[in-house]
Amino acid sequence: MHQVKQLLETKQCHECNLSNANLKGIEWQGFNLQRANIENANFSKAKLANANLKNAKLNRANLTGSDLGCSGISFNLYSNQKEANMDFKVSAVPENNNPKNAVVGFNMKATDRGTIMRFNLPGCADLENARLQETKMPDGNIHP
Repeated sequence: MHQVKQLLETKQCHECNLSNANLKGIEWQGFNLQRANIENANFSKAKLANANLKNAKLNRANLTGSDLGCSGISFNLYSNQKEANMDFKVSAVPENNNPKNAVVGFNMKATDRGTIMRFNLPGCADLENARLQETKMPDGNIHP
């Protein structure tokens, strides 16, 4: 399929047709699949961290065992003249169970009223407005 070859070479396949394609186990990290037709495609065991799937048609696609890149690591710090609060949560470990592989960013803001610091580990596949009707999700459940 010409569009699969193009996608693998350029990481860009904006509005392309990948319906019914066997894309099992491929690393799609950071790829642009915005508005792509991926209906009935096999994405099982694929790595989709930071992939752009906005407005993609994923109806009846197979995402079983896929990694959507969501790390679940966050850190929040809030302080003022009277108090300080800190929250650090890890709900998943980055790739290969090695936190050194994590891409990290944080934001800190200080004023005379206090300090706010936020730390997040980005990388989830962006599925904004994607159509997922009857899609087999990474945990094996069928999306309604």
